[in-house]
Amino acid sequence: MLLGIKLAHEAHGLEFSFPPATTMLGGMVGHLRAPNDDFQPSNVMFSMVPPIEGRRMNKRARRDLQSERALQDLGAWLVDVVESNDERHRSARTADQRLRSVPGG
Repeated sequence: MLLGIKLAHEAHGLEFSFPPATTMLGGMVGHLRAPNDDFQPSNVMFSMVPPIEGRRMNKRARRDLQSERALQDLGAWLVDVVESNDERHRSARTADQRLRSVPGG
């Protein structure tokens, strides 16, 4: 999915950025792109995203905060991707209008 979005952006001369490293998707991309002589495939894990800095907390609270941060950062990234697509098509519709027009399944 990310490769398709990246290639579509580049084909139209638009900049593309991968999802933020604070998201699970971005963490997985970072894992796949990191040079490593002994690469091991992996499922996505919380250790792939940067930790929450500051106070000490238990595992559940830490993961809850990482999840909240990831959702906020992913939402901002998705808005950027959709807006760049709207610019490419010179569409006046906003991302919200486009999402509402998707038929329910």
